[in-house]
Amino acid sequence: MKITGVKLYRHTAPYTAKYQSEDRSVGPLDVYDEYSQGIRTRGGKAAGKAGTGTLSAAFLSITTDEGVEGVHGPIEYRSQLLVAVENLAPHIIGRDPLENRMIWDILSRFDRHSRSGVMMMAISTIDIALWDLKGKILGQPVYKLLGGGRSRIRPYMSTLGFSVEPKRAAERALMVRDMGVKAQKWFFRYGPNDGTEGMRKNMALATTLRETLGPDYELMFDCWMGWTVSYAKTIFKDLEAVR
Repeated sequence: MKITGVKLYRHTAPYTAKYQSEDRSVGPLDVYDEYSQGIRTRGGKAAGKAGTGTLSAAFLSITTDEGVEGVHGPIEYRSQLLVAVENLAPHIIGRDPLENRMIWDILSRFDRHSRSGVMMMAISTIDIALWDLKGKILGQPVYKLLGGGRSRIRPYMSTLGFSVEPKRAAERALMVRDMGVKAQKWFFRYGPNDGTEGMRKNMALATTLRETLGPDYELMFDCWMGWTVSYAKTIFKDLEAVR
């Protein structure tokens, strides 16, 4: 069996403000004023108030001469990443899809910058599609091909995209809990550039969710690389009280 085709395709879908929060998480660029306000786009730059528009993502398909297809996606529709994937694709045509470790080695030697940044993301994109392909060829779930060992996993729900206004967040958190989900991860909206007022708002979210969900419910937060070390040390002192 050999790889005969590698295809990138784009899928778009409309969205409305009904499904998008007017809030968002803090981000690494938020230390600069021009990035810290408004709804941030996928590329990181601040945009206007949520409304209607189109969400777009790319998918990668790898096919064999026996008609088996491996797929990975969605991939963020970033031109640099997609170009990197397209440049790597010819190097896997004609190769055995089960030899994915050798393919990884070949792709990681493709360019002297292959071991970091966009090139590593591109290699990983291909690698994940190859694992999907390998599982389908062998008729096994990928977790078993990677070593297995567990028959069950304990999931949590990420709330990215939902409002972080405390009252609305509490309503959503209860709804998620009542679905039977035993752990949730929420996203802080404010960072160092927002000063003490932003820190108080972060704490208001954390405190409200803890009070809403109870002392023993598993609760997590993500600052999305948007904090400095000193900011984290300061707020951790208060966050410790809400576990």
